[in-house]
Amino acid sequence: MAEAKYLVAALEQGDGDARRILEEVAEDLAFGLSHAVHLFHPANDYSGRRPRRHWEPLRAAVAAALPRFTMAAFAPGPRVVLTALGEDAVPVGALEMARSGMME
Repeated sequence: MAEAKYLVAALEQGDGDARRILEEVAEDLAFGLSHAVHLFHPANDYSGRRPRRHWEPLRAAVAAALPRFTMAAFAPGPRVVLTALGEDAVPVGALEMARSGMME
C-alpha cells in the first residue's frame, strides 16, 4: 500500500525506501514552495493537512529542505507548519482574502 499513513511506521522500522521517498517528495515540495517564498515572502507556509502523526515527517523534511532552494535574501524563510483546517485551508483562505479586500 502506498499511503502516507504507513510512512511513519516504515520510517520507524528503518525502511530505506521510505526514507528515500520522503526525501524526494520533500525536496520536490520545498522546490515548489521556494517559488512562493520568492514571490510573496510569507512568514509561514501552511500545508493543507490536519496535524496528524503521519504528516509530521513530511512537514519536517520540507522545512529542512526549503532553505536549500531559497535565496539568502529571504532567509530564514517561512516556518512550515500544518494547519488544522485540512482541505478547507484553500477555500477559507480565498474567502478571507476576498473579505479583507486583498483580491480587489
